[in-house]
Amino acid sequence: MALIKRMAAVQAARENTTWGAERIRGELNKLGIEVSKSSIQKDMKGVRERCSSKQTWATFLRNHASEIWACDFLQIYHLFFRTVFVEVVDT
Repeated sequence: MALIKRMAAVQAARENTTWGAERIRGELNKLGIEVSKSSIQKDMKGVRERCSSKQTWATFLRNHASEIWACDFLQIYHLFFRTVFVEVVDT
């Protein structure tokens, strides 16, 4: 049984690099395999690469560039010193 727990944790760590030990533990619990978070962390230590598996800002911006927009609201003064509010929207 211990070997099955270890293999499941190692396989999940390789295939789902953004999952942490708690998420893997939850998935194993759904399968009926009881294992502690610290056991999974020990097993994952040798499996995962040192580079960060999280999404970078450059990747995020590339993936969502078509949906991103910017808006600015500013206050300027008119020739007769009246306040004028300007809204600028850029897509």
